[in-house]
Amino acid sequence: MPGYRLYQAGFRIVGKLSHWMNMDKETTDNNHVERESQHPIIIDIEASGFGAGSYPIEVGVAMPDGETECYLIKPEHDWVHWETSAEKVHQISRDTLIQYGTEARKVSQCLNSLLRGKTVYSDGWSKDVSWLAKLFESVDNTPLFRVETLAKILNQVQLNCWEKIKVDVIKDLGLKRHRASADALILQHTFQRSLAQQT
Repeated sequence: MPGYRLYQAGFRIVGKLSHWMNMDKETTDNNHVERESQHPIIIDIEASGFGAGSYPIEVGVAMPDGETECYLIKPEHDWVHWETSAEKVHQISRDTLIQYGTEARKVSQCLNSLLRGKTVYSDGWSKDVSWLAKLFESVDNTPLFRVETLAKILNQVQLNCWEKIKVDVIKDLGLKRHRASADALILQHTFQRSLAQQT
C-alpha cells in the first residue's frame, strides 16, 4: 500500500496535474465528509505496461452506492507502448481496445462528469495519477476531481487486516481481478470490511 511519502513524491513527477491537490477550500471542505465516510470513491486503472511510454487502457470507478463505471480506452495515435507481460495480467488485447475502446477525449469528459468536485482514492496512486495525466494531457483536458492515495484514509487497524480481508472479499464477490472496475469494487469492499473491524 503506497504511503504518504510516495503520495507526496507523486505530484513532483506529474506536476502539471498539481491542481488535483490544490482545489478551492469549498470543494476541500465538502470532501471532508466524503473522506470520512464508509463508502469512498475508488478508482483503478489498467495500463499497457509499466515502463516509460505506458498509457491507460481501462479506467474503473466504484461509486459510494456500490455502482461501478468502466471505460475501455482507444489508444491515441502516438500511444504505441505495449507489454505482452501486462496483457497476460489484464487480458485485454490492443486489438480489442482499437475495436471497442472509447476515444480518450470522451473518457476524460465522462470522468469529469462523473467525478466533478469529488475526491477519489487509489491504491496505486503514483502510477494511476501518471496514467490519468497521460489521458487528460493527451486531449488537452483538465481533471475536475482530486485523486488521493487510499493509504491516507486507512488507520493502523485496517492496515493490519487489509490483505486477509481482501482475499476474503475477492472470494466472496467472485470477480475477475485485474479489470479496472472489479479491482475498484474489491478495494471499496475491503475498505468497508476493514473499517468494521474497529467496532
